[in-house]
Amino acid sequence: MQAHKFTFISQKNIIFSFNKYTTDTNAYFFTVNHLSQFYFINSHIKNNYCPITFISPQNAVAYMGVRWWMQLIKFGKQLFSNPIDDALDCYDNAGLALAALRLGQKKILFNSKSKQFNLLKNRADSLQAIILTKRSESFDLTELRFSYF
Repeated sequence: MQAHKFTFISQKNIIFSFNKYTTDTNAYFFTVNHLSQFYFINSHIKNNYCPITFISPQNAVAYMGVRWWMQLIKFGKQLFSNPIDDALDCYDNAGLALAALRLGQKKILFNSKSKQFNLLKNRADSLQAIILTKRSESFDLTELRFSYF
């Protein structure tokens, strides 16, 4: 694996909050949308045994797509020895949520008030996938600024 090509712009408040978060919890939940955030987490995380859950930003399936998320997670998993889990936020996009399930996504976030929720829930159950209706509290790294070197 090659070394990453990102440098992180010093943001003391994010780094301080991140360090506090990673020392005060038994399971990590991160909202991510870019590969650089995986490198940042990997370089700052102290506990290699604590489970990590990566969550996409709200409604990310609509503007980034299913394959983007699955490839991002596939590559991100290679960086960690921690147990990794992930959830793709599909908001109320039933067609894209179904596409995610068909492509093998095991956890999705979906709005329970959607008219298609029960249909999607039945399909998820048949595929042994899980539909979450509420976002977990997570450390949001989508505001982390970085640059290429």
